[in-house]
Amino acid sequence: MASASFRKELVVSAQAPVGKKDLKTLRKDVANAFPRLSLEQLDAVLPLTGEWNSLKLKTSGTVLYQLAGKPPAFFDLEGRGDLYPSLFTLWALPEMLDTLETHAPVSRPLLKGADLMLPGVVVPEGGLPPFAAGAKLAVRVTGNASPVAVGVAALSAADALSGGMKGKAMLVTHVFRDALWSFGGRSTPNAGFKAEEVEACEGAPTQVDVGGVTVAAVPASSGGGGAAAALLDDETEIDSVPSAAAVAA
Repeated sequence: MASASFRKELVVSAQAPVGKKDLKTLRKDVANAFPRLSLEQLDAVLPLTGEWNSLKLKTSGTVLYQLAGKPPAFFDLEGRGDLYPSLFTLWALPEMLDTLETHAPVSRPLLKGADLMLPGVVVPEGGLPPFAAGAKLAVRVTGNASPVAVGVAALSAADALSGGMKGKAMLVTHVFRDALWSFGGRSTPNAGFKAEEVEACEGAPTQVDVGGVTVAAVPASSGGGGAAAALLDDETEIDSVPSAAAVAA
């Protein structure tokens, strides 16, 4: 997996509507990939209503899933079912991923396409979240609740700590001010998101402006996730349909 995947302007090579059955499959794939999501949160970021489209990008094979009139909500990095939330989705629901914290000056190289290095990670009093190597992670700046980037852990939390917090922490896939952010409408979640650096900004947003569309920030889940189980219990969600990779074909 290449880091900083959206460095160049996005060119769509194919676009297709996502049918209801395929959308149900995508919802199951997202629920399984991100088990913290409650069914209510899944409905908020990936509703069954509305006109959904899959957009296949030229060269990379990345597939974007987008509700008409809004920025891309999720992307499949290589069109093989490897799903990530966009920053627009994370701004509405930051708790869906384990999050690393860094200092505001560290955001400068991130915005230029660099990966996150361990010396720049702030270790909280309770320690790092217990992530494994290859886990999807978000990163935010100290004092700002909204993520600045999303990517993949270069090693486990245990290995990071035992190694003295040296080396690479996270391979950045999508970052504020990259081409996917531009494609999605160039919005910002709060005043701390500047052109060259992300700074602290007090308070969590109650609304997030995504691509010119103002949406409510999704409430934190009190049920500990459960969307995947809820979908399996719902007979309307378990039709025999292709996988998410097939939806992108």
